[in-house]
Amino acid sequence: MSATETARKLTGPAASDAERRAATWLSERLRERNREVEIEPVSVRISDAGTISIHCALAVAGGLIGLGSPMLGAAICLITAFSFYMERSLGIPLIGLVLPKRASQNVISPPSSARIQDGITAILCSGYDLPRPNPVNQTLVRISTGWLTVDRLAFWGGMVLVFLATMLRLAAAEGAFTDILQFIASIVLLCALAVQADRAIAGRPEPDASGLRPCEAVLAAIDEADEDAPLNARVPVAVCFFGAESVSAKGSSAWFSTHQVGTPQKRPLVVNYTPGDGKEAELTSREGDLATLRMNGAAELETEVKYSEVKLSRLTSGAVARRHGLDAVTVVDNNDDAIDLGLDLIDSTFDEKTR
Repeated sequence: MSATETARKLTGPAASDAERRAATWLSERLRERNREVEIEPVSVRISDAGTISIHCALAVAGGLIGLGSPMLGAAICLITAFSFYMERSLGIPLIGLVLPKRASQNVISPPSSARIQDGITAILCSGYDLPRPNPVNQTLVRISTGWLTVDRLAFWGGMVLVFLATMLRLAAAEGAFTDILQFIASIVLLCALAVQADRAIAGRPEPDASGLRPCEAVLAAIDEADEDAPLNARVPVAVCFFGAESVSAKGSSAWFSTHQVGTPQKRPLVVNYTPGDGKEAELTSREGDLATLRMNGAAELETEVKYSEVKLSRLTSGAVARRHGLDAVTVVDNNDDAIDLGLDLIDSTFDEKTR
């Protein structure tokens, strides 16, 4: 079965039946390689779309409450802005805690119950749920090298205007200008909320080969490592396929938060594969909201693969691993060179640690 056919049959959005079937399919592929596997259930909150929607709604509510009580309205705006920053930039949900959870699953090899931290030198990982398409956002991210997204512009633009209008009312500077300012801000926030709702109502995006391409890169890397006896003998490699990866790395966030990986004296290198649309292998330099989280670089590591550095405005398993104190790189999977790049980084890092 080709990658495209597999994706069309299996890949789906986070916490969907198709995602669960994909987890089973991936576990079978690992068992075919004589690896012990565990499908580990996790509970994840709904996607960033839900987080954005609830924060936009609260910002609008803060502005409306500010019509009668500017102090309370301003306080609601500040709390909403702080919550949005904490969740998007630091991965700590505040208001987002009220959002419902759904069942997802991670595919782990060797199983977490078998103490994955023992003797593991590297972890190869990727996600397998299908993100919803957002061409405008992708174009903006490429132009701004990860610093701008449509969601961020809409939320912060509307939030700042609502807060400004509320503070003007607090200073008794009411009038047509203040009303127009708040009207424009509310329209921006409501449009952002409507866009999220429209994308959710539109249903499942059409799967294509990119849905499972990063997972196939991990499987190919395992096969290549098995063929390379010296690498396979020296570097025990674990594999993690994370669910809900496209929604701010929910599956990997849950896993790294609840499992000890490695020991303080010996911590594995995490090599994460994520979808890409370029023509050459790419390695991320910064990730997360505003691309603030610095990833491990490869300048000091030995690799013959030519690659370029990019920034990602979204969170990945690699960035989650970095937050938990692990060395981690994210390879943007564009072609076969990406597989070789990941293996070279693992081998080079192992050599550095054993000198």
